[in-house]
Amino acid sequence: MALTKFGWLSNYSSSGVITRRSSRLRLGSRHPVKRYLLVLAIVSVMALAAKNMVRSSIGRAWMAVRDMDVAPRSRIPIVKTKLLAFAISSFYCGVAGALYAFAYLGTVEPAGLSSSFPSGSSS
Repeated sequence: MALTKFGWLSNYSSSGVITRRSSRLRLGSRHPVKRYLLVLAIVSVMALAAKNMVRSSIGRAWMAVRDMDVAPRSRIPIVKTKLLAFAISSFYCGVAGALYAFAYLGTVEPAGLSSSFPSGSSS
C-alpha cells in the first residue's frame, strides 16, 4: 500500500498512521465549533464554485451532453466534456474525504483503508 511504502505520504510515521501536524494557523483545533466552521466555510466556497460552474459555458456543455440530442449539433467535444465532469466530481469527492478525515476522524490509518471486500456465501 502506498501509505506504508512512501514515508512522505504518511508524515514519516513508522506505523503508517497519518496525524495532523501542529501549525501556527491553528486550523486543526481540537475545539469542535472551530472545525465545524472551517468545514462549513470550505463547503460554502465549493458550493458557490459549483453553482457558478453550472451557469458557465462548462455547465451548458454538460447539460447539452446530458440531453444528447443537442450535443452533436452544437459541436461540443463529448469525450472532453465527460472527462472534465469526471475530474471535477473526483476533486469534490477527494475534498469531501479529506474534510471527513480532518474534522471527524482526526487520523487516517492504512488498515482502515483496505480494499478487500468481505466474502459472502453464494447460497
